[in-house]
Amino acid sequence: MRKYIFTSVAAAGLLAATACGGSEENTENNQIENNGTGSNNEGEIGNDENEPAPADEDKASESEERTVTFPADFMEETDMEPEELEASAEEDDTILDVEVHDDGSATYTMTEQGHSEMLEQMAAEIRTSMEEIEDGEDFPSISEVQSSDDFSEFTFLVDRETFEDSFDGFAAFTVAYSGMFYQLFDGVESDDYEVVVNVEDEESGEVIDTSTFPDDMDEMEE
Repeated sequence: MRKYIFTSVAAAGLLAATACGGSEENTENNQIENNGTGSNNEGEIGNDENEPAPADEDKASESEERTVTFPADFMEETDMEPEELEASAEEDDTILDVEVHDDGSATYTMTEQGHSEMLEQMAAEIRTSMEEIEDGEDFPSISEVQSSDDFSEFTFLVDRETFEDSFDGFAAFTVAYSGMFYQLFDGVESDDYEVVVNVEDEESGEVIDTSTFPDDMDEMEE
């Protein structure tokens, strides 16, 4: 169950991130090149005033890069060899580099714009998953799913009797993995990321269950 959910949510998000956005980045590169040409033309008029520009551009380039490190347990679930991860990253201009470490973790270096776009896409996909839990037939006891802005906390509003007589608690895996993946991608250290899932009785407002991921993961899988 754990591997299936991770592969469909987190791993898919990671691989999708390396497989899209190339055309947008090419457009951005063309714009940068055009802007650079304009700067050079101005330099022909006043070279002394524009000589520091290349150094400034280098600093800007460095500040526009983001690095994200995924721990080994996340990468193991992708079932991909280091060579496959590196090859998939090369297909996307927003991914500047991917380094697979000896411990199995992987560090991605990407453009700031690409990173921001991927975060927005992940947030949209998480919200879609929340709506599917609410409106679908797989988890009938859950009427509403709420979340914090950074997806570090989720609350399920449920019909208590139906929930306690079902396996709807497995919905916590879906939002928890999504939330953990989002936090890692947003720069939270692998030792610090955490997702809390509360189950609240929609009638009384009582919190009838709380799970903390990844700490409670093994217990919930039993």
